[in-house]
Amino acid sequence: MKKDLGARAVGLAILFLLLMSACRVPGISTAMPSSPTAMTGVMVTETSVPPTATLTPRPTFTAMPPPEWVAAFAQPILDAIASRSPDVVEDFSYPNRISSWQRANIGTETSSFQIKEGEFFVTNSDFTRGFNYGDFVLEIDGQIIQGTGNWSISFRNDSYRSVSVQISDDGSGSFLKHLGGIDTSNVFTPSMSNPLSHLQIIAKDSCLGIHINAIPKYYECLNLPAYGSISFRVYPHPKEWTSIFTVAFDNLKIWDISDLP
Repeated sequence: MKKDLGARAVGLAILFLLLMSACRVPGISTAMPSSPTAMTGVMVTETSVPPTATLTPRPTFTAMPPPEWVAAFAQPILDAIASRSPDVVEDFSYPNRISSWQRANIGTETSSFQIKEGEFFVTNSDFTRGFNYGDFVLEIDGQIIQGTGNWSISFRNDSYRSVSVQISDDGSGSFLKHLGGIDTSNVFTPSMSNPLSHLQIIAKDSCLGIHINAIPKYYECLNLPAYGSISFRVYPHPKEWTSIFTVAFDNLKIWDISDLP
């Protein structure tokens, strides 16, 4: 009985081994590696480099040298009067001085002038105060208040000849001449971006120079009367006196330079 049990146990063991051998999946190794493979980790740090900004170069502005007449004619005169008080100073601070101004030629129902708030307001009119100079430096501020037109200053006028400097509402300027019955004009470029202009006229002997807003604009030597009146004019454009053109004047100064060489 014991032999039968032993033989049976051996048989079962053999059968078990045969079954295990039959069920083994080919290609799969159950063997563990003899030694584990060490993995070395490398940390990569990415550095972000900002793009280089491309700078657009700024345009360079080269200052234009002043015309030759400024150094030869205007500047010596301006240097000579720099320490001198003007012979005429009018800042229009006193309304009662209106009586010293007279209308010259133009007069319509729309013409008027008055002093208020420290300025001289002129509408569609010309006016004077008896200024008579041959050689002079004149400065004045003119600000357009209403309408379109021109304002001007005439000087060295006689019965046959007259010259004037004119400022238009677009900022352009003109030198106007009435000589021997012939009218001519020389237009120079605008000098302002607002309706305020500072006009400077230098008249010496037969030559004159014009600055607008401290910019040299015009120079000429011509056959002018040696002496004459100075007057101011404000008129609409075109010359339709039913329209209104008003200019406020201030800071009038006149230097007599007849004593300068």
